Amino acid sequence: MQEYLQVRRGVAATDLPISLGERAALIDVPPEAFHSPHLRIMRELAIDITFMCNDVYSRPAPPRPEAATWAHPRSPRPPARRTC
Repeated sequence: MQEYLQVRRGVAATDLPISLGERAALIDVPPEAFHSPHLRIMRELAIDITFMCNDVYSRPAPPRPEAATWAHPRSPRPPARRTC
């Protein structure tokens, strides 16, 4: 799992938007705090959450069973067609 996270962090391209968001919000972090292990862990978690959500939402949906194609159970069914 750690290998997957390391590889995914490298290709997720979320580090740059996080940095740009910090600059746009005029967040000025002192160098000693910026290089602290706690902030590094928080940034990694923000990146991990972003790409994990992307992985979940981009997963193909399972096929729906035929019964699921009907309308809501309380809605009336279409009238049967009459034959002559």
